[in-house]
Amino acid sequence: MATLGVYSLWVHREEQAEYLLNLILAKVKLTVSFALACASSGIAAMLLKGGRTVHAAFEIPLDVAFKDSPTCTVPKRSSTATLLAECQLIVWDDTQVRF
Repeated sequence: MATLGVYSLWVHREEQAEYLLNLILAKVKLTVSFALACASSGIAAMLLKGGRTVHAAFEIPLDVAFKDSPTCTVPKRSSTATLLAECQLIVWDDTQVRF
């Protein structure tokens, strides 16, 4: 039986985080059916192998601050719902990009 949980990863340098997340994703993709890599920003998503923005992955509206009840709009019988149901690991990189 799979262990469910939410885990947090903190590293001192951002380059170490991207390397470690990509390493974890590669290992999981070798051993289980599917892992989803997503990030809060487009730049961070590009650094993850196969990464997508969370807005695209979970169909989160971009204007959540202006909605009375913001929700994801994933229909039950859609390809996105199937993808999320089959996913064994979701890596969500919420790193703040600094310039």
